[in-house]
Amino acid sequence: MAKIILDNAQKVDITAKRRDDFVLNLNIYDSNGSPVVFSSADVLVFSITDNDYNPIVIACNKTLNINESTPEWVQDDKINARGVARNLAIYAGGNTGIETRNYGTSDGTPQSEIETSIFFNDFSNDLNNYAAVGVIPTTENPVQIVIDNNYFDLPPGSYKYTFKSLSDLRGVQHVFRDATTWLYGKIKINE
Repeated sequence: MAKIILDNAQKVDITAKRRDDFVLNLNIYDSNGSPVVFSSADVLVFSITDNDYNPIVIACNKTLNINESTPEWVQDDKINARGVARNLAIYAGGNTGIETRNYGTSDGTPQSEIETSIFFNDFSNDLNNYAAVGVIPTTENPVQIVIDNNYFDLPPGSYKYTFKSLSDLRGVQHVFRDATTWLYGKIKINE
């Protein structure tokens, strides 16, 4: 467990053990030294990615559920999932060729490929491959990021991570107008 006090966009490298519960506590302060107050509407996202920024494991304070049988205009979980997917897709895979098409970043049209590419590694509804498996229980300081040991089973090596807050979602285009990166760096996974 780590406790970090930081201003926004700080780089901090982390070392963690494979198959352990991953718990990270962050006290986040602004440049004036005041605790950052997140709105209950803010979406907090901690993502572990490969070196091409393709998401592997995601922790979020909102449920990110993609259920094609439920109309999106009545399902906040689905809308949040699409917004998070679009935000992560900006960086994923270098954003070229097939990645741009798959992640839907070339235009404003919502596509199911956006969510399946990011949230389902094998394009199925198998929850064992669901990337959004961690939780951020509260938006209050300290912000806690929790990934259960069942999902923290990454092969030993070096990965990238970011912790950001997303707000002001445009529901039709599934784009957050405000995205702030608070913490980023490398995460080394040991056996």
